[in-house]
Amino acid sequence: MESARYNIGGVYRDMNTPTLPLLFLDVRYQSRFKFKRSNDTAPRLARGSMKSPRFTPLPGLWVVEYEETARNTLIQRGQIGGDMPARGRFWIEPDTGRVIISEVIVSDPLMRATIDVAYQNAPDADLFIPVEMRERYENNRARTVTTGTATYSRIRRFGVQVKEDVAPPRH
Repeated sequence: MESARYNIGGVYRDMNTPTLPLLFLDVRYQSRFKFKRSNDTAPRLARGSMKSPRFTPLPGLWVVEYEETARNTLIQRGQIGGDMPARGRFWIEPDTGRVIISEVIVSDPLMRATIDVAYQNAPDADLFIPVEMRERYENNRARTVTTGTATYSRIRRFGVQVKEDVAPPRH
């Protein structure tokens, strides 16, 4: 991803896209994962000093754990390539199927990444969208930790109108 060149910290990453975990629920990729219900209700990065009301799960949400089990994982090891199986959880409204919070964790001997995303309805656009993303990267080689928070606001629906006039062919 082009945006990866702007990342800070000692970890190359291109998986910090707030809609990436939703890909794991796509019917085309579900067979790559094992899914099961969970009772662990708090996102990892919403605990302790990083608490946020957006990451406080509402009662009644289903917490669904997932673990990628297929080879040629959807997330690869940065610049060197190789599998990085994803695992984590989704907080889902059982009545609508909407994902309210997602969590992705990937790791290898050099790095561990945790990304939590909160989603809400954007009234101006009538869409359910990411509103906050929390990231934590632990570089085991350099013994550094990089954290970040991104918030998304003023979301607007982009529309295009096209008018086409076709003239009859000339004879």
